[in-house]
Amino acid sequence: MAPRAMITRGSTVIVSGARALAALEIMRALAKAGHRVVATDCVAVPPARWSNAVSGYVRTPSPVFDPQGFGTSVRAIVDSERPSIWIATCEEIFHLAALRANGLSELPLFAPPLRDLLAVHNKYEFAKRASDIGFGPSETHLLRCTDDVAAIAGRAHEMVFKPVWSRFANRVLVRPAAVHLSQLKPTKDDPWIAQAYLPGKEVCTYAIAVNGQVLLHTAYTSRYRAGRHGAGIYFEYVDDPAVRHIVAALISVLNWTGQIAFDLRRDVMGAFKAIECNPRATSGAHLVAHSDLAGAFASAPQAHGPRPARMIGLAMGTYGLGQVWREGGFGAWRDAFMCGGDVVTAAGDRKPSLVQLAFLGEMLVAARRGRCPLIEASTRDIAWNGATGLSGVR
Repeated sequence: MAPRAMITRGSTVIVSGARALAALEIMRALAKAGHRVVATDCVAVPPARWSNAVSGYVRTPSPVFDPQGFGTSVRAIVDSERPSIWIATCEEIFHLAALRANGLSELPLFAPPLRDLLAVHNKYEFAKRASDIGFGPSETHLLRCTDDVAAIAGRAHEMVFKPVWSRFANRVLVRPAAVHLSQLKPTKDDPWIAQAYLPGKEVCTYAIAVNGQVLLHTAYTSRYRAGRHGAGIYFEYVDDPAVRHIVAALISVLNWTGQIAFDLRRDVMGAFKAIECNPRATSGAHLVAHSDLAGAFASAPQAHGPRPARMIGLAMGTYGLGQVWREGGFGAWRDAFMCGGDVVTAAGDRKPSLVQLAFLGEMLVAARRGRCPLIEASTRDIAWNGATGLSGVR
């Protein structure tokens, strides 16, 4: 049976993926509710490490580059801290679920079994599941070789191409020209999908659920992104009954326990369709009151209302201005910047904002060593890409 999120005031909570700003939001919420928060990650200087909300920080080995060391470290954390709950916020959730499935049954991970996590992380499997209940795109094709690409090439202008195992819109091709599509080389170990392009504006969601019941839900759009099709950096609340209905239906069908997020787009008929799922924390956590976040992790349903816009201030000053350079609209960017609250800065908890540049420097070094883009480097040491997982479980 999937674990329940039962914590009481004074409980010790482990929050992993401390590099994620959503993790910082969750830590602050839990600390305000009277819980003892221990943060963990495999990076040296995540901003959350210096938050007043954190009682301690444990740096683990990378689950990708040193899976045995990671497993040993997680076991040591569980043995020493005896947490009531372990909340994973990034893709370390898959490695943790693999550990739990392979002998570490005492790990109180707030997540369903590994097979359920992978079934929604896999973009092809999730699209099929969503389509089965009427909420998926009209077409999703699995591409495992160049012949599969050739078979769909004539309709590339109607499709979006992306890896089955990916995050932050990494490597995505939106209605690509033939010259770009010719560079696509999917394999059985690195499969892609071709999905019907949906013209409507994207809406992202974030929810916490137990046994298929939604305890907390929020939805948002992102006007500004890290790159043309990258992750959002500016978050504006959306209240739409159709979105809430789809989220509730998907969570019920999945009988989900844990955090879960969906990306939705409207089709040509104006109906929302679920195009992707992230079974972990997302930026939607920034649009939830701390009392509501903490309450949901304690298994209490929360009535969530509108919240002011939030932003990643440092990214708005870099990627956001880059978007303005490409598309124009400096006045709109300026107004958004003035209205959006920075997700890192908080009264009485200033240190995380002061060490942001140190973490950026750590990621720039990782990108140089890995010879990869900065966005990819930010998760390369924790990403789950099918066969590269901790235990080889697929």
